[in-house]
Amino acid sequence: MNELLQSHVHSSSFCFPDQENKSSESQIALVIHNITLFEVMEPLLKSSPFKIDIFLPGFVDPQWGSMVKATEEHLIRKGYHPRILQRIPDEVYKIVISSQLYPIMPKSECNVRFLYGLAKETWNFDVWNVNYDLILCYGPYDESFLSGYALTQKIGPIRFAEFKQVDKNRRVGKRRLLYLPTYGSACSIEHLEKEFKNIHDQYDITIRLHHGTLFLEPERVKIANRIGKVADYDRSLAELLQETDVVLSDGSGAIFDAIANDIPVVVFQPVPPEPFEGKPSLEQQIIYDNLVPHTNNASEIKKLLDCALTDEDYINKRKQLADRLFPIKGSESITRAWEAIIRLLDGFQTNSGNSLVRQRLRKKFQDMSEQIQVLKTSVEQKESAWKEQYTTMLSEFEKKIKELGRLKQELAQRDQLIQQLTQKIVDKEIQIKQFIESNTKKDEHINDLNDQLSKIKVQLNQMTEELLIIYSSNFWKIASKYYKLRDSNPFTRTIYKALRKWKRDGTRALIYKVYSELKARNKPLTESNTFLAIINTLVDRFNRGEISGIAVISAAFEFDELYNQRTINLAKFLAKNNYGVLYVAWQWKPDELQSKGYQEVYRNIFQIPKFDFISQIDLLNLFSVVSDKLYFITIPDHGFYGTIRLVRELGFSLIYDILDDWEEFGRVDQAPWYNKEIEEAVLVTSDLVVAVSEPLKSKFTHLRTDIHVVGNGYDPLLLKHGDISLKEPTGENKIHVGYFGHLTESWFDWDLVFNIVENNSNMVFHLIGYGASNEIQQEIRKKPNIRFYGKVPPNELHKYVKHWHIGIIPFIDSKLSQAVDPIKVYEYMFFGLPTIVTGIEHIKDYPGVFYCGNRMLVADAIKNMYAQTIREKRLNPERIAFLASTTWDARFRKLENLCKRTNYWQRIYRDEDECQ
Repeated sequence: MNELLQSHVHSSSFCFPDQENKSSESQIALVIHNITLFEVMEPLLKSSPFKIDIFLPGFVDPQWGSMVKATEEHLIRKGYHPRILQRIPDEVYKIVISSQLYPIMPKSECNVRFLYGLAKETWNFDVWNVNYDLILCYGPYDESFLSGYALTQKIGPIRFAEFKQVDKNRRVGKRRLLYLPTYGSACSIEHLEKEFKNIHDQYDITIRLHHGTLFLEPERVKIANRIGKVADYDRSLAELLQETDVVLSDGSGAIFDAIANDIPVVVFQPVPPEPFEGKPSLEQQIIYDNLVPHTNNASEIKKLLDCALTDEDYINKRKQLADRLFPIKGSESITRAWEAIIRLLDGFQTNSGNSLVRQRLRKKFQDMSEQIQVLKTSVEQKESAWKEQYTTMLSEFEKKIKELGRLKQELAQRDQLIQQLTQKIVDKEIQIKQFIESNTKKDEHINDLNDQLSKIKVQLNQMTEELLIIYSSNFWKIASKYYKLRDSNPFTRTIYKALRKWKRDGTRALIYKVYSELKARNKPLTESNTFLAIINTLVDRFNRGEISGIAVISAAFEFDELYNQRTINLAKFLAKNNYGVLYVAWQWKPDELQSKGYQEVYRNIFQIPKFDFISQIDLLNLFSVVSDKLYFITIPDHGFYGTIRLVRELGFSLIYDILDDWEEFGRVDQAPWYNKEIEEAVLVTSDLVVAVSEPLKSKFTHLRTDIHVVGNGYDPLLLKHGDISLKEPTGENKIHVGYFGHLTESWFDWDLVFNIVENNSNMVFHLIGYGASNEIQQEIRKKPNIRFYGKVPPNELHKYVKHWHIGIIPFIDSKLSQAVDPIKVYEYMFFGLPTIVTGIEHIKDYPGVFYCGNRMLVADAIKNMYAQTIREKRLNPERIAFLASTTWDARFRKLENLCKRTNYWQRIYRDEDECQ
């Protein structure tokens, strides 16, 4: 060996990877495409007496390309300088070494193949090996196959030429398991994920993935990362095996890598390997001969790992098998490899009989390959032409089918039209007949009416004569003077009405009537004076330091401290934070009376009727001493819009709080006052715009991009008792579902509720609220599993909810429902009710809320949520945190901070006034 080497080097026989001391002219090229192949050849490269050019194939496919890129980076870190094969290089090498044939290869006089495993024989020993002049084999087994194709040389497992066993008995702790799965259909990793969890307590698991899996099978890479520690390819297989107590593999050549290095191995093969020409493959044969522990049942893995480590019979079999397969080991592998390559360089045996026969066989094989390629090209061309012809015929056929379908459809439409016309003719004939009959009856009725008219005229003449007699009588003359005196004098008219009331209803009723009349008569004057008095009261409280600001809030309802409505809670929040509040309650017309008008309904909150407020809006100038003034519009109607210019001039900050999609409310006759242009004008002129939901914000982003979302909330003090809903089955084994709120058919899905109760006798629906029509209430009374309670104050709801398992918001899917942020969802959550919702998709991510987009699945959703509620029996931490951030106080603190930052328009007016 030394003589051969010395004759082919210019300096030292040992050279480093940077190849500085090697011949400047390369005679040998190496082609590889992954790090595994580099590991196999690295011992040969490190001991090479020659300068060897390393090539990497340039794959177009991005996954294969990433494999080559990783290999290139690895080689550069090792000190090598690989080249990418995009085309055939100009150089002609004496020898090109590779593990397989690539689409683009450097030109060479001889081709040498090296193996990187003994498995997968249908590929490893296939006929393409005839293209090689020399094949470097592991031992007698693979040589017995490959010697039929080319010259062969047994060199042993060169990859492990420098492998050294370490003493593992001195190691403490868990044993080390190296899992080496193969690539493709024979990979076992999906079958073992669960089983690895059962052996983690006894084994430290390291996984070395096949290079194909690492770059081409990303889902399996995810599984591997869940199972254990995935080894980096910067560490060679030899290094990993030195630290390993036992190897687990499937159809991989890693089985024989472990056997070659005397490492215990267990084979798990869920997919049997493919035989070679009817003969079992080597990885299958060792199982047939019971040479290693093996199974196809994942549950036996743990037992077999122990067996591989301790069973003396298997240990002896493994050693004997290693000696048969790998008679050559260690540094002798490198020596034998270079001996064979150098002989090939010197032309040894190139003119032998075997060599000549192989050259002839190779030429024949190449000729056949070229013929096959020509035939393949011809077949592909014919197939392409046939496909084109078939596609054309199919297209024509489809056109004919469509034409036939169109004609059939036209014929059916004509038949339908004839039937409709025939039916219309029949209907018209019936109508004509009915019209004739009706006219006949009308003629009869007219005759009857004429007879009656004649009789009435006779009676009228008689009564006229009697009336003339009465008018000429003395009694009538006296009576007419009496009625004239009674009705022309207000005093006598009032006395008469009072006496009649007293006679009919009694003294108490008369007194109440007189009191009511006097109160109603004096009310307009009192209200006018009271509005001024309220403003003076608030100014006085400001001067005394009891309040620090003024807020005006338009509202759709009269103030009710116990009503959980946004504007009411906003007024209470502001009042508690030292604001004096003018609560302007909605009126449909000016003479509509309010039960709480001009009253201090809550400390520092005064209710004012809408029309009186608008007509006396100038009185707000009395607040000129107050600098912090807020003006909330929640109802964008013509009346409130008309006040904007003045309140701006008076220094108020204008806030438009978008509570609902008013345009959609207008379409269902719930907001007849709505005008789109007015709402948009309010929106663009406001200093601050907030909306209760993201859909409402999105609706107006074409007008403003600075709209803030401040959702609705709840008052835990008002609701009193939290997390009280049923979380146990009831005695009658029923699912109790509850709802409270508005029941109008405009958005409440009555058809859905009725359908559920009719088809699910084990469900009971509890309904609290108002707005249901008489027809709906009649239908409710027919349903034995619906319980309707009417309107219930919010502070009394807990008495009912404690008997419910689940809350429901069954809204019809529409633009109106999609925009709302239902207050009840927060109240449900406070009470501990898991909630089913339809029609309001944007709240689907609220904790404890399940949005059901398919009405047909709502009943199933109720059943599933009920089962989950019974199983878990508690509020999760996410819902608790959500509740803490959605109280009215939390919501309005955010709104208050926005108000403090947003006074732009109000400042503009103030600055203009100062400039003037």
